[in-house]
Amino acid sequence: MILFIVVAVLQGTIVSVGNLFLLGIYAAHPVWLLIFSIIIAIVFMTIVYTFASILGNIGKALAIVLLVLQLSSGGGTFPIEVAPPFFQMLHPFMPFSYAINLLREAVGGIIPSLVLKNILMLTAFWMTALAMGCLLKPVLEGRIEETVQKSKSSRLVD
Repeated sequence: MILFIVVAVLQGTIVSVGNLFLLGIYAAHPVWLLIFSIIIAIVFMTIVYTFASILGNIGKALAIVLLVLQLSSGGGTFPIEVAPPFFQMLHPFMPFSYAINLLREAVGGIIPSLVLKNILMLTAFWMTALAMGCLLKPVLEGRIEETVQKSKSSRLVD
């Protein structure tokens, strides 16, 4: 997982620095934008890594489903208030919602209480992913290996 954390930190750094200097976006607090991007990258990498580690290919598919749901319910593409009720209901349960709000703080100006709330929520998602990984990996490892062997023997998946 350490390799993936290093890659996540590099990705967060490259995206933030690229946005600031190559695209010339405005950020009221560019250093905080970089820090928040790295925090967000680590949280999301841990969630995806945990899904893939615990559930194999099924976990990768679940991560993609989570991504699609978060794009619709996170409030990043358009205000959540204009989204359908289903996505408004999902909004508070998606880590992307708090990541978007955290980046908005760095771009538009920081309100400390909102930053704290968003970081605490992202930390909760991160800790949940770590706990799930530590608790469920030993329990599910055998079953996932069986599933992988069955899918390979069926020749549907290489």
